[in-house]
Amino acid sequence: MSKKKHKKHKKHKKHKSDVSTINKNCGNICGNLQLDNQVPKLDIWEIYHEKDATVFVSVYNSPTSTDSIKVQAFRKDGSSLFFNVPPGNTSSGTVDYAELIRVSRVNQGTIEGRFCLDINFQTNKD
Repeated sequence: MSKKKHKKHKKHKKHKSDVSTINKNCGNICGNLQLDNQVPKLDIWEIYHEKDATVFVSVYNSPTSTDSIKVQAFRKDGSSLFFNVPPGNTSSGTVDYAELIRVSRVNQGTIEGRFCLDINFQTNKD
């Protein structure tokens, strides 16, 4: 039998993280959508405190809808994310520093659908 020499592995030093914030998942919010002449737009989420929020928004538009859903996501810095969801489709997006999420009709049709939001807040490490 031959003897093999085993190499000793160098231990790597652990570096302290410079990150002073952590993400805290605050859960999901889901609901039904029904937009028509009486309710042409709806704010489905708005931030009510100073913490930074990252929101993953997913919107489903039923095949029975007669119009596309316009999703508007506004950020604290004034920028925004917009996308349309045609009937029978689902679209989604992630919004950093989210302030307000709004859904509306693109034209004058009737909309039935669903939305889900996954909300994460940044908090300081203590």
